[in-house]
Formats: sequence, structure tokens, C-alpha cells
Amino acid sequence: MNWTIKVLHFGTITSPKCMFTPGLDTDLVLDAPYLGFLLQKDGINVLVDTGINERYIVNGHTRWNNCPAEGGTSWVTEALKKEGLEPNDIHMVLYTHLHNDHTGACHLFHDAETVFMKAEWENLLNPLPIQIYRGDFDQTVIEIFRKMKNVVMLDGDAELANGLKVYLTPGHTRGSMCIGVPTDKGPRIIVGDLFYMPYFLFPQTDSMTDMKGKTHPITPLPEAMGPILTHVMIYDQYAYYDSYYKVRALAPGFEEKYFLFGHDGSLLFTGVR
Repeated sequence: MNWTIKVLHFGTITSPKCMFTPGLDTDLVLDAPYLGFLLQKDGINVLVDTGINERYIVNGHTRWNNCPAEGGTSWVTEALKKEGLEPNDIHMVLYTHLHNDHTGACHLFHDAETVFMKAEWENLLNPLPIQIYRGDFDQTVIEIFRKMKNVVMLDGDAELANGLKVYLTPGHTRGSMCIGVPTDKGPRIIVGDLFYMPYFLFPQTDSMTDMKGKTHPITPLPEAMGPILTHVMIYDQYAYYDSYYKVRALAPGFEEKYFLFGHDGSLLFTGVR
């Protein structure tokens, strides 16, 4: 039996697409989810990411860029409840990275085996000035992680004892991590925010599907700009390209179905394909 993957809805942010593609599709404003993923096999429950903490949403808006948003710890517990689970039913938590919208409910999983990259921990401890200004990392989680008994910090690619594979894929952050999941439909790669949505990895696409299943036409990125969408939230462009080639090589084919993106609204409508 292979792993099953369930998509969990941990909150929603509303923002213009042109935040990432300046000058393109300036009138398109979309809701995007804060996502988590529940991996299950043989009675083992693995959670990927823990959403945004309510501290980062003030009066219904995100603290830094003032986008309308909702989410918080209660969203995480409610999403698990819909799957018949409570936080103490989670055996392992994998963090694609340690940004504030992916570690929000980490305190609920104190006893679970907790896995992230050593380079990501170092980035959390020593953020750049722009990361501090934007509040990319929630500094209050440092002590929470330090008090956990089962933290595993990896220094590169690894195959876990349960058969899941993790890959160091820096670019978005120093220690961004992708997760390889064998399923009955073939391998699936959870890329976190290395690529927020499909059009970040497939920038010449001409449409995207939102979290209600509606398809929107979008402007393909000029091919001269390269094979992936780069933007202000990429800290190392050279590492970003290296990670792109690495992730691409992990999939049997360069098709959208093999990749699960950290803020892909279509997954709430279609589920894992």
C-alpha cells in the first residue's frame, strides 16, 4: 500500500496576481489558500506544514502587505477534525520551510517527530533585514521548536524510515524542502512555496483554476524571462534555478499532476490528481 494525500485548508489570502507578475493581468484578484497536506499509510499520519498563526492576521488582513486574509490555529484543528483526527494523532510533521504561514500551529504537535532542514533553522535564527521587515519568520516559534523532544534537522536529501523522501531545494528560503510521496497514482512532489502555484513552475500556461473551480485566462510569461517565474520572495536566484532542475528531474514527466503547490487553490476543488 502506498501513501494517500489529502489536501487541508488552513486559511485564505486575497491578493492581485500582479504582485508576482508586475504589469501582467493587473485586474485579476484571486483568493489563494494556505494549504497543508495529510499523508496517510498503514495507520501513520504525517502532516506537511501547519498553516498561519492568527498573530499574523490583524483586522482581517495580513500584517505586512495588508491583503485580506483569514486563518489560524482553529483552522488547523478543524481541518484535522474533518479527517477524524486530533493534533495528537499526528505522528510526524514535515515543514517545507519555516515561514510564518507554514509554522502557525506548530505548538499543537509538540510530541510528533518534527522534520525540517538545518539550513532553514539557521535562516530562522538569522533572518535578513528584509525578512525581519516583512515578518517572514515568526520568531516566537524558535523556543517552541527548542522545547520539542523529537526534532530532526536534516542537512540535505534523505529517505525517511517510513519511505517518504525529502529534498533540500533552496531558493525561496535557504532551507526550503520538497517532499517525495509514492502514491498509487505515481510519485507526487510537494514543493511548498518553492513554487506557490502551477504557473510559477509552468509560466507559459495561459489559464489557472481558482479554489472554487473557476478557470481564469492569464497572460503567459514571455519565454525570454526563463523557464520559471522569479519574484521578490526568492532569496537566492541561482539556488532557485538549481532547485528547479532538481525538482523537475524527480518527476517521471514534466507535468503539473506530479507537483503539489503550497498555495494552489485548484487543489481544494480537484483534490490530488
